Amino acid sequence: MQLKSKRPRWLATRLEGASTPGLPDVLLTDEVGRFHLVELKNCRTSHVRLSAHQTSFLIRQARQGASVWVLVRQNDTVFLFAGSQAIELADNGLRKVSPVGRWEKPVDWDAIFTRISAINPI
Repeated sequence: MQLKSKRPRWLATRLEGASTPGLPDVLLTDEVGRFHLVELKNCRTSHVRLSAHQTSFLIRQARQGASVWVLVRQNDTVFLFAGSQAIELADNGLRKVSPVGRWEKPVDWDAIFTRISAINPI
């Protein structure tokens, strides 16, 4: 997913390959300087593969009030989950966990960024 080009006034920094296990794929900085961490996932089935490190990172940061997210693409649909949903998402997948948002093709990226930048994740 090319988040960088979807909202030009936001900065997107790819973190994948960083030395901290579980660190999400992308650090977003919105137009007012707030940070948002997003784990990107592609899946063919309803199962979302989140490692124990990823789940732990997302849950710990969410408990501290950080803006952490899991953005999942399945075929032509994009789902957005709050970091606080990581355990439930890893255990139960797309069919049993209600996303914060769901967008069918054509994806409304502006709505996704607006949701990510909301003060209260859920």
